[in-house]
Amino acid sequence: MDADGTGPLERAGRHRNALVLSPPFTPGGDGLCFDLSYGGPEPPDGLVFVLATRSPDDRLHDLRDHAGDALPPRLGFLTLGETRRSSTCEGVAAADDGLELWTETVASPGNLTEVGVTLSNRLLSWEHVTGEVAVCFEPLGTLLQYSDVRQVYRFVHVFTQQARSTGARVHFHLDPSAHDDIVTNQLKTLFDAVVEVDGDGQVSVRSR
Repeated sequence: MDADGTGPLERAGRHRNALVLSPPFTPGGDGLCFDLSYGGPEPPDGLVFVLATRSPDDRLHDLRDHAGDALPPRLGFLTLGETRRSSTCEGVAAADDGLELWTETVASPGNLTEVGVTLSNRLLSWEHVTGEVAVCFEPLGTLLQYSDVRQVYRFVHVFTQQARSTGARVHFHLDPSAHDDIVTNQLKTLFDAVVEVDGDGQVSVRSR
């Protein structure tokens, strides 16, 4: 806690984009993600999850566990990879009559152009909303498996700038143990805040 009474997530929430460095299955990891997505006690007006290893239905279940009935009125899921093409968000579709639901699949995580255009079009379609829009981009490590770091760096740079231009807030997840320090440190330079979580779930934030 800082002298002004703010904690690490409050400091991270002051920024429009953040990189979350966290080992998989870290205690409290999902809660931290949702706290960053919400940015406060009320849900954003729009929330997009980019997924590769988890299905939209699983993510909705986790979101409900964290937020109860306080779901955003607009909820989107972009899944990357053919293995998730069959995930139809059946549980999401039946969740709320008033929920504006968007789902899309990009077959290849290596098609960074399609990923970026799909996300940018969604953010532009929500520019009319009065509240905040947030994006949680989970599979940054997956992108690095399909593309070199230079291509991923450019993708993240362009998308964070586009998100900023539409007023959206975005955070990316990366397991630092799966990549060398050179790659991780290079990607850090793109973000206003870096949130680091150790194996015990302790959180620290570095801002620039």
